[in-house]
Amino acid sequence: MVGMNAGTAVAGRKFSVLARMRRAGTGGTRAALLTLGAAMALAGGRAADADGTVAYWGRNEEGQCNPPAGLGSVMQIAGGGYHTIALKSDGTVACWGYNGYGQCNPPVGLPSVTQIAGGELHTIALKSDGTVACWGYNNFSQCNTPAGLASVTQIAGGYGHTIALIRVAATNQRTGVTYLQLPAAIIAALPGDTLLVSPWALTTDNVDYRGKSIELRSTAAVARASTSTTLFADGARLSAPSTIALDGLVNVPTNSGITISTDSSLAFAGDTFISHGASILAQNDGSDVALTGSMVLASDAVFNALAPIALTGSLDLLDGVLIAQSMTASATSNLISVGGTIDVDTLKLNGAATCLDSTIVAEVTTNAGSQFAASGDLVGALDNSGRVIATDNLVVVGDIHNQVGGSILAQVGVLYITGDLVNEGLVYGNVITAPGYGSGGTGGTQAGDGIRVAGSVSVGAQGELRFVEELWKFSVCGDMTIACAPGGVRFNGAELSFDGCAGATQKLEATSRDLGCSADALSGEDADVSLFGELSIASGSTVELIDESNNALGKGSEAIYAKGLHVSRGATLITNGIMVYAETANIEGNVDDLNNICELPQVPDADINDDGLVNGIDLAYVLTYWGSGTAIADLDRNGIVGASDLTIVLNGWTG
Repeated sequence: MVGMNAGTAVAGRKFSVLARMRRAGTGGTRAALLTLGAAMALAGGRAADADGTVAYWGRNEEGQCNPPAGLGSVMQIAGGGYHTIALKSDGTVACWGYNGYGQCNPPVGLPSVTQIAGGELHTIALKSDGTVACWGYNNFSQCNTPAGLASVTQIAGGYGHTIALIRVAATNQRTGVTYLQLPAAIIAALPGDTLLVSPWALTTDNVDYRGKSIELRSTAAVARASTSTTLFADGARLSAPSTIALDGLVNVPTNSGITISTDSSLAFAGDTFISHGASILAQNDGSDVALTGSMVLASDAVFNALAPIALTGSLDLLDGVLIAQSMTASATSNLISVGGTIDVDTLKLNGAATCLDSTIVAEVTTNAGSQFAASGDLVGALDNSGRVIATDNLVVVGDIHNQVGGSILAQVGVLYITGDLVNEGLVYGNVITAPGYGSGGTGGTQAGDGIRVAGSVSVGAQGELRFVEELWKFSVCGDMTIACAPGGVRFNGAELSFDGCAGATQKLEATSRDLGCSADALSGEDADVSLFGELSIASGSTVELIDESNNALGKGSEAIYAKGLHVSRGATLITNGIMVYAETANIEGNVDDLNNICELPQVPDADINDDGLVNGIDLAYVLTYWGSGTAIADLDRNGIVGASDLTIVLNGWTG
């Protein structure tokens, strides 16, 4: 810094600091105390009242205490050695007092001013664009504003010198060089450099790392604007001691890995795109990472949050990977994964989630009102109070607990459950035509579709199992206990298979009211009958019938009804005195008491030509093949066409 020497001669008049001190009889001229805005400001015996008027007192030999008439509203005042400066509310400057060096003559065309200051014999103004104007005595170049000076936030004047506080955008910690604009600091940086950045510089529209692996370390919270664009680069880092809120567009280029870290919270509020093979590592000391905007993970992209995730916006995993401590998706959220992977400790769904051909490694909870459509692999237990749709093959490596009010809709493919199925809600097969799913569907089930349970199945008092397709197969390796009313279990034509894969005796609860061996009971129209399609006991399996729940109120005893019964070779059925009624029974294995198996007598179909009528045409078939073994006319399947076949036609005669 430079200062004015005592006794410097100026145009025939000598201003000596010491002389002034002697003349004033004081310790010298007082320096100005400046304040900003509409607050009071004091400067060498001058004050601005709260209403914008100015009061003066003290020395006045140069008229420094005589403001011009009609000065108007004043926002700030400042004092020089022998002159006074006022900043008016319209951004213009007024000056009076000693003017021997033009210090009271503001430059013509001076733009709007936001701050003023006075030196001994010069005047300084901070313009609205952050640059400085200066006029008056210039013997020490105090009015020669340095070229390129910008981003000034405060000014002050001294005896022969001027001071400006510059708003620095960034400082390179390696070199110590400061920069007024962040782009200039990024351009000058080398890979590995850390730029200490003022928060205001990170709120601007664009931040481009320019392909450099550098760190932008903010000194305070970061709040990117909704109009902003952030273009990261491989190895780039963004950090702050508190909150980082990224609004606007955020792009992580292909095969780039970046790190974002805070000591508080991290929010992605705009549109974030993580390109193919790119990754974000988010570190924020365990606080939630808020995904309130839209985030897209392209193929092989990774978002790794070393913290819980709170999803209120949309998240699309297009063959990408998301890793976090946990994730909670709100009712307003939308989670979509196609071929993606979600690896979290717990996943709580309150909104819509669609995960097709995806892998989810999590304990999943779906709350009431949520919908979770999935195919692929779910490694973890599923606790469902919402609506789960298996859109294709879905493997659940764990237990499923379907709560009261929850529904599981197995649409097509196979739902594999490696643990137990506890059902207190609704489990439907082929949901395209299932109750509550929609209308007009024709089904999409293929042979072999169904549900495979490696553990046991338990149906609670309010639970339902309904399967409407004959192609369906519901297989169980453990026990099947049923506590609901008989009408809650309807397989229609679907197969219930006991596969014995657990290696122990399997139990099957008898739930139907014993109505005897009748076609009406096997029609599927009686609410007291839990009708199975094909009841199959696989080779090597042992199934024991039990009656432990009072399923059919007012029952004398409960029974099993199935359209077909198949006890495979090497299988065992223990009836325990419980009747099994079936339209057809194929017993190849062992049954403890065949008297407990009743096969419904078969009534031959007398309509030989399938025209809907039993008449002379059908009679002609019998007479034509009389005495032969022709199958088409052998209605009673005794090996010969004869009188018994004729009787069948006559008894079924419709004319």
